[in-house]
Amino acid sequence: MVCVLAGVLGTGGIARGAFTITDFEVDAAHANPSDPHEVFFPDFDNFQLTIFGSFDVTKCYRVTIKRSGGAPCGSANSSGSDIAIVTATTLVANISPNAQAEFKKADDWRIEVEERSASCSGGAITDIWGDDPSEDNLKIAGCNLDCLLTFATMTATPQDLGCGQSTELCVDADGSGNLQYDWDLDGDGQFDDLTTFTPDNCTT
Repeated sequence: MVCVLAGVLGTGGIARGAFTITDFEVDAAHANPSDPHEVFFPDFDNFQLTIFGSFDVTKCYRVTIKRSGGAPCGSANSSGSDIAIVTATTLVANISPNAQAEFKKADDWRIEVEERSASCSGGAITDIWGDDPSEDNLKIAGCNLDCLLTFATMTATPQDLGCGQSTELCVDADGSGNLQYDWDLDGDGQFDDLTTFTPDNCTT
């Protein structure tokens, strides 16, 4: 990782210049209940990040999310830049893609924070969170518009059954969308039979 005035803190986190980032979370309306680093519920193109650390309230902080490599299914590879609301311990930024683009499923988004003068001008000290293996990347689980199902397979365990016996059905699927599994277990043509299994891609 390339750092500006870098130093490793004994309590965790990376110090670059005058500010430190220790963690982040997605706002509760969009976050995965099991993983605050993942945008799990739509709208996938408009969500809020809270970035934790130590910040100078007299400075301006710009926040952008970025990823490298080929864009998944035409996804934007960066967001627009937002001027964060700053306190001594948090930055709060609204994240959305650049015009005429959308985010799609990817688990390697990085968060770029630039510290500038109070007028948001002049030189910047930059921290890119997610460059180091010890730092959790931002993940986006789905997409709003054009999603792609790359494959789907179903398995039954056990496969050899007698009349009246039960089997567990599981679907294995992947793609650019936020996959949801709905089941028709009574043969009425309606995929409205809920499952209490976790994960919800299996039922009996």
